[in-house]
Amino acid sequence: MTREGLSEFLNAIDRSSKLRRELVKCKDKESLLRIAANYGFPINAKDLAEDEAAEKISNWFNLSKVSSIKKTKS
Repeated sequence: MTREGLSEFLNAIDRSSKLRRELVKCKDKESLLRIAANYGFPINAKDLAEDEAAEKISNWFNLSKVSSIKKTKS
């Protein structure tokens, strides 16, 4: 599955209180993946790891922005 598919699963979680109640019971990644599959989202552990890595990279870029040293004319 792609990051888009994982994003769709997260959106489904936002929209479904039943899904959220089931996810609260998750004790590990395997149970999360099993519930996702039951709802038609065949995500896997690699998808979760890749998303976590992508999120870390995105956060690093956001934190690493260098502000402009050029002053604009008023």
